[in-house]
Amino acid sequence: MYFSTRRHDPPPAGYFIRAHICAAAFFLFLTGCSSTPDYPSAAPPPLPQAGLRGYASWYGPPYHGRKTANGEIYDMYALTAAHRTLPFNSRVRVKRLDSGEFVDVRINDRGPFVNDRVIDLSKGAAGKINMISKGIAYVKLILLRVPPVKNSRWLILIGRFRNRKEAVNFTSQMNKRSKKSRIVRGWHGDRNRYHVQLKGFRNRQRAINLKNLLKRKGYDAFLVRIK
Repeated sequence: MYFSTRRHDPPPAGYFIRAHICAAAFFLFLTGCSSTPDYPSAAPPPLPQAGLRGYASWYGPPYHGRKTANGEIYDMYALTAAHRTLPFNSRVRVKRLDSGEFVDVRINDRGPFVNDRVIDLSKGAAGKINMISKGIAYVKLILLRVPPVKNSRWLILIGRFRNRKEAVNFTSQMNKRSKKSRIVRGWHGDRNRYHVQLKGFRNRQRAINLKNLLKRKGYDAFLVRIK
């Protein structure tokens, strides 16, 4: 600002107070106009609170050395985890609510497919919060980084069919609701059981509605992000 060297009469009382108030109001106006949302436009919305608390489990052998859902080779000693809907490479803090212990993990796999569980940790991550011997721990998930994803696709995984015929009968009933289905042998290590994948969902809410309907009918149904 330019200051004159000439002498001026002192400003009237309250001048500086009014000036500071006006400046503060103008600053708040500018910051309000330039604010941005917490999540990029292509990122998924925050998980509901119900999805941020629940039981964590862990998995190791026989999955060590096999491919994960994102195509990596699973290293059970790395600090990674499986989650049903978070984008791959999301970073999550998993905090035990009984002891306060926590571990930061990267999502590179899908699961767990058990109703009361929210995340499946690698053996290395489970060891960091001392839950290997017990197998599960009640935790809170804190999202540290969720990468943006465009054109997400979803599937519904339904498990515990007693035989292939039962799974085939189910998929025939779902023809009008899903463009594509797949029958897979095996459910939680039991090769005598089958599970079904209903694919072709681009609308997340449509997939959620069908998943909730199936659960009300007594099926073990889970929403899973493909991409």
